[in-house]
Amino acid sequence: MNRPSLLALKWLVVLALLSGCMTARGRADEAGASPVEVMVIATLHSAHAGNPRYSYEDLYAIIRAFRPDAVGVEIRAEDMQRGTDYLAANYPLEMRELAREYGARAFGIDWLGHDLEGRAIPAGYWRDHSEIRRLQRELDGRTDISSAQVDAGRERQQQIIRTATAASLNDGRYDAATRDYYRALSAMLADTPFSPLVTFYAERDRQIASNAAQLIRDRLNRKSPGARVVFVVGADHRAFLLDALSGEFRDKIRLVPVSQIGKTP
Repeated sequence: MNRPSLLALKWLVVLALLSGCMTARGRADEAGASPVEVMVIATLHSAHAGNPRYSYEDLYAIIRAFRPDAVGVEIRAEDMQRGTDYLAANYPLEMRELAREYGARAFGIDWLGHDLEGRAIPAGYWRDHSEIRRLQRELDGRTDISSAQVDAGRERQQQIIRTATAASLNDGRYDAATRDYYRALSAMLADTPFSPLVTFYAERDRQIASNAAQLIRDRLNRKSPGARVVFVVGADHRAFLLDALSGEFRDKIRLVPVSQIGKTP
């Protein structure tokens, strides 16, 4: 067997060193990659209008101060480019305003049922055709289905909402009350004709979290340093979304408290 020449041996050593350096650098880059900054902010929907402590403008100011690269709003992706009348008939004001303000940086993360996927919501759908709304109306009229735990969870939520500020609605107390409320609701409605409500609520939260996670993955894949993403959702969706994003991404994201925004260090 021929021995490698001295020159060939030198080249093998150089290549080995280069390979080691590149591997080490890759590991360092991966370890030192800055996490995506993520803020999940709960809204009051129409109740912002009558709340001077947490108005629409308060919400918008917090999001502007965060300076997001992407804004996830509670509108379905397939509806983001539809007309103003259509959006007004189906989505809260703050979601429509944020979609308008942020334009190409706004992304729809909502989901409203398998029967509506990929198509427009028909006129009169919520009043005349939605099975979920029908079940909600029927359940509201039933006095024979009740739970002290459900009532207690809802009252905890309402106590926070009645005096809500941006900070107090997003400090974790409402999220804890929401987790307890939906656990109790699931137990109350099990083995009743209203159990599809719990299934729908859980699936909607799961779909919202999946859509939100995809936005974060896109930014991680691009390795965009200093990327900031805000997700704007109704208060009842915040707990599940926080849990899902924390569980999937861990130290790849940094969850920014709402109370921190706009404050000087």
